[in-house]
Amino acid sequence: MIRKSDLSGYMKLGVAGLFFCALLASGCGKANLRNATPDEIAANTERVATAGGQPGVDYQSPLLTQEHWQVNMGGEDILSYRLSGHADDAGKRVQHHRIDIDSEYRAKHPAGYLDARFADGTLRPIAHLRQETERCQEFNTMQSGCAFRDRFDFPLSEEELAVFAKTGLSARLVGKSGDLQKIELPATYIQGYLKAVNTN
Repeated sequence: MIRKSDLSGYMKLGVAGLFFCALLASGCGKANLRNATPDEIAANTERVATAGGQPGVDYQSPLLTQEHWQVNMGGEDILSYRLSGHADDAGKRVQHHRIDIDSEYRAKHPAGYLDARFADGTLRPIAHLRQETERCQEFNTMQSGCAFRDRFDFPLSEEELAVFAKTGLSARLVGKSGDLQKIELPATYIQGYLKAVNTN
């Protein structure tokens, strides 16, 4: 028989657990996405109309997110990315693949993203889509800075995706001042995306 005091303790533990999940850098749900099976990734890859009313159809895998707390700047840096594909006409094979990246960060100056550097050292130029300065202020450390949001992408070939579906993809985002962040897509995640775009 569970005593009232025990029940109260369990409830507190449950609330604490939920709160702890909310504080985790990767989030409880987001962390599970990296361990998802190819079938789960495929089921959550969306088929959407091409932006701007252009012909064709786009595919978007579920977002992977990384979060990092900026002690001096008093906030979180958030990096979100996904695989995307485009077919010129509905029902046709997807031939244009890319990684879409959204970076929200706090710094004195814009990051100036230039390239993605793969594990073998090769560089892939980044295409900038949008950069926003959301606000600038002086933080409690007397260090001034701004909150920026950058959106960019870089292409991947079918041949590259076929290789990464076996090995996983790891790349460092390179800016004017050097390496900035690292993105990682598990092999199972890429397998699920390819399954979705090749069966729709």
